Amino acid sequence: IRVCRDDIRKMLGPSTMITNRREALISIIESTAVRNALKRGFDVVIDAHHLNPKVVSKWKSYVDMINTKEDIQLDIEFINMNTPLDICISRDTMRKGDQQLGKSTIIKLYKKYIHNSDDDKLYNKGRGILKVKLDEQTSSSIPTEKDMEW
Repeated sequence: IRVCRDDIRKMLGPSTMITNRREALISIIESTAVRNALKRGFDVVIDAHHLNPKVVSKWKSYVDMINTKEDIQLDIEFINMNTPLDICISRDTMRKGDQQLGKSTIIKLYKKYIHNSDDDKLYNKGRGILKVKLDEQTSSSIPTEKDMEW
């Protein structure tokens, strides 16, 4: 399955502000979806616009915890999707209404996550995908939300 925080935000309905309370709820929904999919033997793709160190660390820790404590083996893979700036801007103009980010926002994000990135730091290259793959179908021992420290 594919889990994307932006899709969860849309599911929660329109909001003009990103608040800590709303983002905390999004994190709970995201981690619950991932955990339940893994428990049922599905591979999971975590679609993240900003594959930054905090996001990478969170999911690596989760996979490491499962691999250490449980009788299953998860593999995690990071896939960088480094789209050129002009294509990002062009695609944004095709979006409707509040789905548009705007050229200035895209340029700001590009400078933060792509233009100034270090090639050795995969997590700092913009839009990325984390794939978590369950090697065994025995997944009933995946930790619950209370076992996660994030």
